Amino acid sequence: MMQALIQEFENKKIALWGFGLEGKSTLNFIRNVLPNQKITIIDDKEISLDDKNCETKLTKNTDFNVFDIVMKSPGIVINDEKFPMNILSSQSQLFLKYFKKQTIGITGTKGKSTTSSLLYHVLNSVYPSVFLVGNIGVPCFDILKELKDDSIVVFEISCHQLEYAKDSPHIGVLLNLFEEHLDHYGTFDKYCLAKENVFVNQMNNDIAIINSNCKEQLLKSKNAFTASMNNEGDIYAVGNTLVNPYNQLIVDETKINLIGHHNFYNMAIDYFIASHFFNVSDEEFINAIESFTTLHHRLENVGVYNDIRYVDDSISTICQSTIQAITSLQDVDTVLIGGLDRGIDYNELIEFLVEKDLPHVIFMYASGMRMYELWKQKTNKEAVYVDNLNDAVKLAKKITAHGKTCLLSPAAASYGYFKNFEERGDVFKELVKNDEI
Repeated sequence: MMQALIQEFENKKIALWGFGLEGKSTLNFIRNVLPNQKITIIDDKEISLDDKNCETKLTKNTDFNVFDIVMKSPGIVINDEKFPMNILSSQSQLFLKYFKKQTIGITGTKGKSTTSSLLYHVLNSVYPSVFLVGNIGVPCFDILKELKDDSIVVFEISCHQLEYAKDSPHIGVLLNLFEEHLDHYGTFDKYCLAKENVFVNQMNNDIAIINSNCKEQLLKSKNAFTASMNNEGDIYAVGNTLVNPYNQLIVDETKINLIGHHNFYNMAIDYFIASHFFNVSDEEFINAIESFTTLHHRLENVGVYNDIRYVDDSISTICQSTIQAITSLQDVDTVLIGGLDRGIDYNELIEFLVEKDLPHVIFMYASGMRMYELWKQKTNKEAVYVDNLNDAVKLAKKITAHGKTCLLSPAAASYGYFKNFEERGDVFKELVKNDEI
């Protein structure tokens, strides 16, 4: 398989379109296997490289038709209808083409990071060669040197990585679908089509696990198990009991770090995969989940300061994720919401907040302003708009009831105000701990 992958690049006119984490990873891989291969780096900004076999170009000055293969980085939007799609490829496309039999691909609008990380943690506690790659921050080409025939790959795979994929992983998981990334896809239908690539190219001996609410997607699967947030699917959680067609497992909630029903839903899927397809025992699974630590910025407990608990949920960039965060914590007194306005529909979130009747709702930034206007249309209940996170935390410290929780769960992207959601969460933590704010 490795030799076949190398032949995808050998003696070809290669373009790497986008020189971020994945672009640099692809360059490193090609340099290791084909040290003298000519490569063109294409980006929206000037790139400087000390590599005599690399040429750099700006996107706007590039004729893509002259290349044999264009390795596109995730997130780049192709608006040119005349773009030569037959030469388009990416790390995820090629990885799935050659290594799909040993790959578990997990996608969904929300929950994919936790589900992927937990499954990796469980399998890694039992098997000697397990890798976690993809949207989690590790380009899949980075593991090729260490990959063995019996390795297991857990691939947290985003819609951007799936968008043009022609192959699907052996086990493909679609956790859910909610309105997201409309700035990239334009319509929800196009976003769904990208996500569906996690299973639509599977063969008859492959396995799909699809949320039971994804009715249209279920019709397109050859061999699907349904997963449900209630008890209507093949795989679900009832309280602290994980259920699938072959087994049930009771989890001691006091011994794990994951909270909320949505996390038990994710856990139920991982339990099904680990126990049924990889023969992980109940004891091994329990031991693994009890040692699992939660992801940073996903319902992360910052600590208690002046008798107020602060929780960082900066990773929440859509309405449903914020709704689940509030529902899971139960004692939220103040919630901080808002960020980049990507034009998504916030009616569901505002209706939930109004009905939930939280004591304090603080909106911020561009999407926060739009939500605040929507709030005023729907209710006379009090809410507050502030310009930024600094002002939001400052106000929250004054108004949050002692013994209760202040939650940052923006339901919006961070771009334009912060480098990413991680930086936003880190700034929140610093502000919380700063007595002068």
